[in-house]
Amino acid sequence: MRHVIVGGGIAGTTAAEELRKIDASAEIVLVCEEFEPLYSRVLLTHYVKGIVPREKLFLKKESWYQEQKIEWLPGTRCESIDTTNGFITISDGREIPYDRLLIATGGEPRTLPYESVNVAYFHSLGDAEHLISLLRSRAGGRGIVYGGSFIAADLIDAFLHHGAATVAAFRGPWMFRRTLDADSGELINDALHRANVDVRANVDDLDSLGATTGDIVSIGAGMEPDLGWIRDAGIAVGKGVLTNARLETNVKDAYVAGDIAEFDDLAVGRQRTAGNWTAAREQGLVAARNMAGARDEYRAVSSYAAKLAGLDIVFIGDTDRTAADEVRVIGSHEAGGVTQLFVRGGRIVGATLVNRNQDRQPATKAIQTGLRLSDYQS
Repeated sequence: MRHVIVGGGIAGTTAAEELRKIDASAEIVLVCEEFEPLYSRVLLTHYVKGIVPREKLFLKKESWYQEQKIEWLPGTRCESIDTTNGFITISDGREIPYDRLLIATGGEPRTLPYESVNVAYFHSLGDAEHLISLLRSRAGGRGIVYGGSFIAADLIDAFLHHGAATVAAFRGPWMFRRTLDADSGELINDALHRANVDVRANVDDLDSLGATTGDIVSIGAGMEPDLGWIRDAGIAVGKGVLTNARLETNVKDAYVAGDIAEFDDLAVGRQRTAGNWTAAREQGLVAARNMAGARDEYRAVSSYAAKLAGLDIVFIGDTDRTAADEVRVIGSHEAGGVTQLFVRGGRIVGATLVNRNQDRQPATKAIQTGLRLSDYQS
């Protein structure tokens, strides 16, 4: 059996490792666009802060791939997939046949039409090293963060750690504007103000911020997957690559795991993506077992968490307002903490917590068990 995995991040590498445990004789090819062995994206913020040294980021050594008899192709991009004849074409022109294919390419930072040597994104190790270089060369300049995502929160946190004059700019009246209500958003704005962050709300044009070459302009506008080459192969896509709960696509022998997967989420009862490290790792395990012949289903409650200017922000499960029948609010701006419960069909499917960590466990359990809102007790 020949397994080809496109994407060398946590989902793809976990799948490769699991496949080797299952089948000692299988051929495994791991196509990785980055040149480095697997490293922790979760720790990149700590690396930028200087808390974690570079060598501690790496979860695998280069020798590991050879020891596991995994054909690792770093610095290589998959250009196309031939699902009829079962092979992929890679960036050096070679065709690599497969019996089972896993797509685990994740996403890329959403870019903005603003280019300069002092612009930084924050997704890869290379991005982190570029940001560290800018922090050194532009000491005394402002750290301007544009965006209202968890990546933006990490960037703000990094600038504050380094004592940089920090600007937080975003399109709406508060960060996470599509998900959080006004009370939750104002709690975040208040925390930013207390940390002496220059908050710029309702900013549509980066040029209006008056950035100079002495400033660092960092973009945290979210992620988006590259789907064109996958769509061209006849594989169904939406916001991500569409799969069932077993992470199978509409095409025979093609599977998906990680941030790029738009899977049938059994925990919340609809198709969606869950772009976080833990979900990617668990999906890599499930996809690998199914590639080896199992019929496992992925079922887990995803969560994202950040600490921003001393404030805890947690998203759990399905927090898409457009897919909810009701959003029930517990707490308030005045009380100093807000929990939102996202309800569909009378059952709790998601939650956001701003400065209410005490609700994390009960909200997660409610989503796991499909608890009705009428039975919820915080």
